[in-house]
Amino acid sequence: MERLIIRPARYNDVETMIGLLQELFKLEPDFTPDPVKQSSGLELLLSTAGTIIFVAEYDGKSWECARCKKVISTAEGG
Repeated sequence: MERLIIRPARYNDVETMIGLLQELFKLEPDFTPDPVKQSSGLELLLSTAGTIIFVAEYDGKSWECARCKKVISTAEGG
């Protein structure tokens, strides 16, 4: 049975979210994918109070992520 679940991201989602960001950056010529920076930025977001990242899963696979942030850049890693 297929199910759509939207949940808060966890640290073990970072690798998947990096892949999603790389897909986004293909559409954004101002950004260059850098997995180290993206990992750093995502981990910083996950550890920052008042910030949340949501992951959408469809049938058990992550398909999208959305983040609410003030000043931490996942593109620049901080």
